[in-house]
Amino acid sequence: MASYLTLGEQQARQALVEKPVYVADDSDLDPSFFPNGSPRAASLQRTFHSQYFIWIDELKNRAYDPIAPSTLANFISCAKTILSVIGPSTPLEGFKNQAMAQFVRDAKKFNWAPATLAQHILIIKLIIASATDEEGEQLFPRVWNRRIVNAPRVERSKQKTPKLTKDDVEKLIQNAASDQERLFYAFLCGSGLRASEAQAVRVGGNDSQTTWNQVKATIIVRTGCFRNSETGRTKTSAGQREVFLHSELNQALAAFVVQEKREAGSFLFQSKPGQPIRLSTIRDHMAKCITGAAPHAARRFYISWLRKCRVLEEIIRSQVGHADESITDTYSFQDDNTVRAAVEAAGLGFNLA
Repeated sequence: MASYLTLGEQQARQALVEKPVYVADDSDLDPSFFPNGSPRAASLQRTFHSQYFIWIDELKNRAYDPIAPSTLANFISCAKTILSVIGPSTPLEGFKNQAMAQFVRDAKKFNWAPATLAQHILIIKLIIASATDEEGEQLFPRVWNRRIVNAPRVERSKQKTPKLTKDDVEKLIQNAASDQERLFYAFLCGSGLRASEAQAVRVGGNDSQTTWNQVKATIIVRTGCFRNSETGRTKTSAGQREVFLHSELNQALAAFVVQEKREAGSFLFQSKPGQPIRLSTIRDHMAKCITGAAPHAARRFYISWLRKCRVLEEIIRSQVGHADESITDTYSFQDDNTVRAAVEAAGLGFNLA
């Protein structure tokens, strides 16, 4: 039988949808915002609606493991969808395995991939687990039973992971709408930077910014972009790194800077003066040129190419900003000359011209 939201639940859902992107401050925690009182008040019944704001507030202000802005935005988006399905006034206390199984059944209307469904299930679990007392003890501890929840298994082999071949990269370069777009594709595929990191690259810059050093042919990664603004941090701590560029790519960047008259401290790739290049435009152009192509596919191309050239795995991880895989990795060290030689010997894997 189809379930329908009550008038009160519809109003609460609409209030949640209309609320702007959350920024933690005292006004957002004004008790008058909540029809049943402040969520911070000691209540015998906590709902998903009230606990959602407490959870987001804690994530926003978490100091021990700061959350990336892009991850926070993704959590907020997923949580709003969850509330629209289960109802914002649903009590946390009664939401157990059978309720989760019902959510899985109700979510079928979205035709989500198993990985997307798994992400929403995880967020439900995180919201419930975030309800704690003053000592941090969970108020509603759960033992989740996979058999009862009955969510489809996430199979990595079936997940969508767009890839680019050498021919694809060269097709993107040849069909680019501008010299900047052409070089941006080459930069993504030839550096292994995340698209958000590539957005933030500046010509010169200070120690807190992601900068291109022409003399050393390196990119010092210190921050990325989200919604076209610098975040002041990388996705993970391992993301702060020095990336060595192939000489051909570095020379192309140097010529581009002269051609475009980029000033010291300005963004290397720009949509308009003073603003980084817009990824939405790049995504659209890539998808029109090659079906299913996306900026992150360039990162996969870079890693795959270095592996094909038998570059040491620890050098690849250091270049792309992945954390060490084992204790042994912490004992191994490759100096700058070794890394630079490996990158130079591997080449770009595609024709830049």
